[in-house]
Amino acid sequence: MIMRGALRRDKSEEEMGDISPFQALSTALAATIGNANIAGVATAIYWGGPGALVWMWVSALFGMSSKYAEALLGVRYRRVAEDGTMAGGPMYFIEDGLSNKRLGRTLGMAYAIGGSFVCLFGAGNMAQSNSLALSLNSQFHIPFWLTGIIVTGLAGFVVIGGIKRIGAVAEKLVPTMVAFYVMGALFVITLQL
Repeated sequence: MIMRGALRRDKSEEEMGDISPFQALSTALAATIGNANIAGVATAIYWGGPGALVWMWVSALFGMSSKYAEALLGVRYRRVAEDGTMAGGPMYFIEDGLSNKRLGRTLGMAYAIGGSFVCLFGAGNMAQSNSLALSLNSQFHIPFWLTGIIVTGLAGFVVIGGIKRIGAVAEKLVPTMVAFYVMGALFVITLQL
């Protein structure tokens, strides 16, 4: 039912949400498909050998399970504001999902603060920006600082626009990114045959 109307632009009165289901899917995939699928796998195989693939498959099973649980709880415990906008995520379902409300609120706040520090000080997008800067510098001799300025400007333009702009950009960018990723993977596989 959700995917049937995913590409529909018009919303009926009873439908809730700031973005379409396809935009939500694209935004979720943008965080799932990316740098780790390319640079992370190559690094793991380089340092760990072919056996690293087995452990990547094992961790992927746990990762898929936790991703599903997080998405399900995020939808179940999301909050709808008076103006119709929605807020959700681990900090909300930790707070609202635990029977001990005081513990839930404390753990939810700890998650929100910890997540903010992770995003601000490196893990948020540092690996992606670093891979991009290294690639552009080695192939086209573009200085690192220039790549940093351009990436910061583009990210700021998207993020400052709010969830609607993030959804609109993800809706266009992610299917293109996935197509290039699949075509590149098929190209590499056919070269090995």
